[in-house]
Amino acid sequence: RNAADLLLQRMNGVLRAAVTTNFGVRCDEAISALYESIDRVLPGMIARCEDLSLLYFARSFAVVLEEALRQLHRKDTV
Repeated sequence: RNAADLLLQRMNGVLRAAVTTNFGVRCDEAISALYESIDRVLPGMIARCEDLSLLYFARSFAVVLEEALRQLHRKDTV
């Protein structure tokens, strides 16, 4: 599987976990898996200048979903 496919699969996993668990623990785990995948494929994608827009989008996607999850948890504890 290529790096772009892996990132798309992980991003889909985050969305699936967010919907099926209402931003529960599995969503947090899926975001962590996405970050791990980004770290794993980043050097090769940059070296090959391959799908960099997808790489940067995946990182932004992870940051936004992580912050949404944090805000939801903060709202639930207040």
